[in-house]
Amino acid sequence: MANTILIKRKNTAGAPTIGQLAVGEMCLVIPDNALYWKKDASTVIGPIIVNTASGDMTKAVYDTTNNGRVDTADNSLQLGGFAAANYATNASVTAQINALVNAAPGALDTLQELAAALGNDPNFVTTITTLIGTKFDANSTIDGGTI
Repeated sequence: MANTILIKRKNTAGAPTIGQLAVGEMCLVIPDNALYWKKDASTVIGPIIVNTASGDMTKAVYDTTNNGRVDTADNSLQLGGFAAANYATNASVTAQINALVNAAPGALDTLQELAAALGNDPNFVTTITTLIGTKFDANSTIDGGTI
């Protein structure tokens, strides 16, 4: 199946409404020199301001390496509607993992060590619940036998 890019042209100023676009469709608003994209049934992203001098989306700002991709999360802020806090960086992911691991005792700071501590039993809760059920309750008595 071939991919189709749907772009509408709007000759009046202002963002298109949700109902004016199909999911995945784009809209070029001529008076505003802006581009909008309908991400899903309830989200229109934009405006992306179009550079009227060159006709592109200020490629020099977005794609300085000329590889067809926005260079960094900082540049993507210029695409509109995004915040830097929404992007995970290697440093932020590493910090979160280290915080999780450092909160555990040394003998239990890897998944392998945790699994070993649970006897490598994928049904640990069921196993323990069954074992507890085999124990005498407080009202049980032992008749006969030798100790």
